Amino acid sequence: MANHPVNSRDEDITVLSIQKTARQRIVIGHKMFRGVAYVDVRLWVVDASGEYVRTQRGISIRHEQLAQVSQGILLAMRQIGQGGHHD
Repeated sequence: MANHPVNSRDEDITVLSIQKTARQRIVIGHKMFRGVAYVDVRLWVVDASGEYVRTQRGISIRHEQLAQVSQGILLAMRQIGQGGHHD
C-alpha cells in the first residue's frame, strides 16, 4: 500500500492554462476542498526563481454556481461580439 502525503487541500487538477503575458498565466482547473467541488480560475505569475506560482487573484466557483457564471460569461462574450465594449 502506497503512502500518500496528507495536506489541508485536496489536489488541484489543471484543465487549461492560458498564457496572458510573458510572466502571467490564467489557469483553469477544478478541485475538492473540504468535500466541496470547485472550478478555480486563477492568475499564476513567474516568481524570482523563474517558476510559475499561483496567486490569490482569481475566483473559486462552487459546482451549483457554474451554470449561472457560465451564462454570464457567454452573455458578456455576445455583447463584446456585437461591438459592446467598455473601457
